[in-house]
Amino acid sequence: AVVILALKNLLAFSEGKELWSLSRHDFWIWMITFVSTVSGGVQVGLITGMTASMLWLLRQTSNPWWAHLGRLPGTRIYRNVRRYNSAEVLPGIIVMRFDAPLHFANKDFFQTVLKRLEGTYFQAQAKHGIPMASGDNLTAPHEYNIIDCSGITSIDSSAMNLLREMVTDRKKRSPPVQFILCSCKGPLRTGLRRSGLTETIGEENMFVSLHQGVSAAELRIGANTVASQLAF
Repeated sequence: AVVILALKNLLAFSEGKELWSLSRHDFWIWMITFVSTVSGGVQVGLITGMTASMLWLLRQTSNPWWAHLGRLPGTRIYRNVRRYNSAEVLPGIIVMRFDAPLHFANKDFFQTVLKRLEGTYFQAQAKHGIPMASGDNLTAPHEYNIIDCSGITSIDSSAMNLLREMVTDRKKRSPPVQFILCSCKGPLRTGLRRSGLTETIGEENMFVSLHQGVSAAELRIGANTVASQLAF
C-alpha cells in the first residue's frame, strides 16, 4: 500500500508528512519509492519500493517485538518493565512475552533475548530502576523462565528442536531452571503435543493464563524455601 501510494501521489508531500507522524518505517519506504521513481522511472520505483517493503517485513519477522514483563503492584496485570516503572521483577522468575509465531527465521533471536534476560537477572533492578517484589530476595536464585505465549500463534519444527534443547539445558543447571508456558493458542498447543515438547516441559508447567503460571511458580519457590529452611 505504501508503494502504490508513492507511485500514485508522487507530488503529494502531505502524504509523506502524514506517514512521518503515523509510522516512520512507512515514511522511509515511501521516500525510497519516491526518490527511485523520480530518478529511475515508475518501473524502477515500483521494484525498489517493493524490495524495501520485503526487506522490512523480513526484518520484522526475524526480530519481532518482545517484552520483559513485571507485575503491577497489587494486581494480576503484567506489563513491559521498560514502559512501566512500577512493574515488579519477581524473585526467582523471568517473565518474557514474544509477539510472533516461532519459526526458523526468529528462533535464534528468541534464544538470544532469553539469554540476555537470564544474564541480567540479578542486575534488573539496577539497570532498569525496577523494584523487586521483595527486598529480602534480591539475590534469589533464578528458578523459572515463564513465557507468555499469547502472541505465539504457531511453532515450526526447527523452533521446536531449539526449544527442546533450551528446556533440557536449563534442567541441568544448578539450581535447575524450569520453563512455564502460558496462554498457548490452539495451533501452538497442537505443535507442542505432537513434538513431545509438552512432556519435556511438563503438563504441570502449562497454564491457561499468565497469572496462573506466575502464581504456581511463586508457590513452588516458597515451598522450596520453607523445605530448605526446615532441613537446617
